[in-house]
Amino acid sequence: MLRRTLPLALLATTLACSSTEDPPADTGNSGTPDSGAPDSGEVPDSGETPDSGVDTDSGVDTDTGTGPTCPESFAPSGANPTCAPIGTELQAGTGPIRRGDMAFAVDQACGRVFMFHGDRAEPANCGPAASQFIDDGYLFEPSTGRWYNLEPTGTKPRNRVRGSGAWDAMRNRFIMFGGRWRSGAAGAYIYQRDVWAFDPATNSWTELWSQGTNGGPSGRMNTVLVADPAGDRVLLFGGGQVSADATSFIVDNQTWAFDLATNTWSQLATTGTRPTARLFHVGAFDRNNRVFYIFGGGGADAFTSPTFFRDLWALDVVAGTWSQVDDGVVLPAGRIKGEMDYDAARNRLLLFGGHDDQQLGNDNDLWTFDLATRTWTNNIVGDTFNAPAIGFCDFPADFAIVDQCSPERRESHLFRIFGDQAFMYGGRTDCGLTNDTWILDLNNHQWRQVNGSFNGMTCHRSGRTDCDQPDARKCG
Repeated sequence: MLRRTLPLALLATTLACSSTEDPPADTGNSGTPDSGAPDSGEVPDSGETPDSGVDTDSGVDTDTGTGPTCPESFAPSGANPTCAPIGTELQAGTGPIRRGDMAFAVDQACGRVFMFHGDRAEPANCGPAASQFIDDGYLFEPSTGRWYNLEPTGTKPRNRVRGSGAWDAMRNRFIMFGGRWRSGAAGAYIYQRDVWAFDPATNSWTELWSQGTNGGPSGRMNTVLVADPAGDRVLLFGGGQVSADATSFIVDNQTWAFDLATNTWSQLATTGTRPTARLFHVGAFDRNNRVFYIFGGGGADAFTSPTFFRDLWALDVVAGTWSQVDDGVVLPAGRIKGEMDYDAARNRLLLFGGHDDQQLGNDNDLWTFDLATRTWTNNIVGDTFNAPAIGFCDFPADFAIVDQCSPERRESHLFRIFGDQAFMYGGRTDCGLTNDTWILDLNNHQWRQVNGSFNGMTCHRSGRTDCDQPDARKCG
């Protein structure tokens, strides 16, 4: 396992157990990003069945011992779902098994979220763990606050991690592309380039583009896939693979379109300066003006670079022109593996979480980008850095000052907007994987918890009572 050489003072703030793979380099902050390099071991999860999480957001502000009054937990509206749920309903207050790196999309017409696959490997002592591929699917129904386990019939796509999803509104179906897979805990990964569609009406998958078909983008992970309803297509930008010697990434800055009527790929010819080639970035699509936005991520040197991208780019898909759109003054920290979505009602982008290149590592901050004024606003600061590491992978419980009203800091999570709400689930925290579910009110930027998680919480959110003791640790 290759490690970056760091000054001893900086090593004291590294490695907060957020990696599930063998990272050839550290980031010099509180959490090691999931780099995507070959794995050297496997750490089993604690169970195959859904967790029965409870509301455990009981942390205290480490500065004062008290905190603000947070909104009550999420309460279902009691209204009948717009569309009839499918699948097997999970027990109230529970969610799917813990995971990160899943494919997902929101069905805006029905106001529900679909999620497939993901990685359930847990890191151990800040060390690597081989990806554990989950072969399942779920639907979340906001009106009831319930999850439903999907059991599609017929042929299904290979399970995978780091695939991407989008919603085909014209045909009311989930589109999935890419990701990676392998058989066993070691060996080379297969980078997927197939395209599949899941139809809720028939509860079945259809392969639209096979792995071996000539043409189209190369197999890749951690790309951005968005739907362009007016063009009856999905758009893809960036993504990549780990290099053969596992010291860098193979990335590009091409933009591809998959025609949903003809099931064919075409590479878009664009003008203007294109964004630097990258993966681990986030993206969103402005359906009203047909503009494709991407933010952040890492380049070919993401293994070794001390910084990540923090630039915001826009592709006018009608004109075919790229441009950088942020003001360069107020910007979120550079980050990888966060999530971003388009808020049509307020003409803005929302960015939540990810793994930054600062002292904190995993984040739970919320930023909005106003598309009219082209300015960023930090709506929720979230947790803030407080105390450095005691030693290698050894962090005090007061490592961060906790924002009691926000979810745990994380990356590789699900975050999508529907109506006046945003939905967030799961991902990878400093202390492992989690399966909590939250709803964000877009009118007042207040979070409400739907279900909690027994795992993945730092001390002040875990329900522990010893977090103020000198020998208390962040995880454990």
